[in-house]
Amino acid sequence: MLEYVLSKMAVEEFSEGAPRATVQALLRQYAEDAFRREPFLDGSLGEDIQAFCTGAMLDRHEPSENWKRKANIHIPRMNEKPFEVAGSVMRNLKLDRLREVREQLKADMFALSQNGEDIRALQEEMLRLIDYERYIVSGAFLDEAEPTA
Repeated sequence: MLEYVLSKMAVEEFSEGAPRATVQALLRQYAEDAFRREPFLDGSLGEDIQAFCTGAMLDRHEPSENWKRKANIHIPRMNEKPFEVAGSVMRNLKLDRLREVREQLKADMFALSQNGEDIRALQEEMLRLIDYERYIVSGAFLDEAEPTA
C-alpha cells in the first residue's frame, strides 16, 4: 500500500504535522525493510503521531451488524477495498492542495492587477492548474498499474 500511495503522491502533498511525519517514519521503515506498528502507537515517535495513527485506525462510525442481519443490507467496511479507498483519499487530498494553490494564485493575480501589472503569466498558470484539476478529478493519475490486494 505504501508503494501504491507514494508512487502517486509526493511526501509534500501530505498535510503538515502528524500526517507528513507519519509518512516520513513509514518511509524510514520501508528503507530499512523493517515495518513495525508499535512505534506509531506507543508514543515513541511522538504523541502527535500516536494520536493521529490511533485515530486513523479506529472505525468510529462502524455500521451496525443489524443492517446485515435484519435487513440483508451489505455495508462495506473500511478495509474491504483498500486501494479504492486510498485512491479516493488521494484524489481528495490532491484537490485540496490544488485549491490552496489556486486561491493563492487568485490573490496574487488580484494584487498585480490592482497595481496595473501584467498578469498573463499568472493567467496561463491558472489554466494549467485547471487542466491539472481535471486530470485529478478524472482519476487518471490512478490509472497506472495497481497491485492486487
